[in-house]
Amino acid sequence: QYMRDAPDIVLLPSKGYEIYGGIDRDVIQSKRVSWTTGNHPKGIILAFGSEIKEGEKINGARIIDIAPTILHIFGVPIPKDMDGRVLKEIFEEDSELAKKDTVYQEVGEKEKTKEKIKELKRIGRI
Repeated sequence: QYMRDAPDIVLLPSKGYEIYGGIDRDVIQSKRVSWTTGNHPKGIILAFGSEIKEGEKINGARIIDIAPTILHIFGVPIPKDMDGRVLKEIFEEDSELAKKDTVYQEVGEKEKTKEKIKELKRIGRI
């Protein structure tokens, strides 16, 4: 009833077929009996800032790399048991963030980290 108002392309497969995946030559295929769900490893990470490379595609970034990268940006030590890595390849090559050593938190330094986070909140950085 409202199809004429919709700006999108709506694909209605013939009986026995389904639409699967992105829009490419494999989008329409014979209907399968099973279906997939769960966690899918592919996604996107967007970053913006004065020391961030502009218009570059970074391969190999993972969701677990976001937290260590943010901690690195704010100068907060990264817990040694945290998964992921600092995505240094997103920083401009001659920037302070690219040059700065990655600092890992030793056992027993949690109070220092809490104080650093508290200070960053106080000055409005986070």
